[in-house]
Amino acid sequence: MRRHHLWAAIMLIAILGLSSPAVFALGDQGQKDAKHEKAATVNSHCPIMGVEIDSENVPANLVREFSGKQVGFCCTGCTAKWDQLSETEKGEKLEKALKS
Repeated sequence: MRRHHLWAAIMLIAILGLSSPAVFALGDQGQKDAKHEKAATVNSHCPIMGVEIDSENVPANLVREFSGKQVGFCCTGCTAKWDQLSETEKGEKLEKALKS
């Protein structure tokens, strides 16, 4: 009977300890998720689709550097298209996005 109480106490401590928010927070320490990091960009519209973006809060995975500037996009499809453009095409698209 005493052994049963000991195991019950150990299990209770383990369950309560693992359900603590502090445990979950510690598990994420040191891990960086590019989707959740934010970057400020020079453009307020996607240079590919032309849709408005929040230039102060673009997820880092939707940002590309071009001519020393951070350029933001609306989606990963647009970043893939951007990556395939020539430097001249990128410059033209960015110029249009800055005027939007």
